[in-house]
Amino acid sequence: HRRCIICLKYLVVGLGTDYQVFQADDAASMSEAVAIIDSQQNLPLTWFERTPGTDYSRLLYIIALLCCAMLAIIAFIRLEKYK
Repeated sequence: HRRCIICLKYLVVGLGTDYQVFQADDAASMSEAVAIIDSQQNLPLTWFERTPGTDYSRLLYIIALLCCAMLAIIAFIRLEKYK
């Protein structure tokens, strides 16, 4: 158990973040620790979200439909040629 705590300490120190250890023996000290943590966690969060680009699905469906129609016409012409 102690080895796990030491590994966790080195992990947190390696991240370059400030941390504080809390030890709660009863409900009052637990609620005090939670209140301190809550007061520190009210910073605004910033994140980047990648938005999708232009939707080309309609254009690609039309192109696929035209290609299928062209293949059907070519098949029809080839059938007529051999009759």
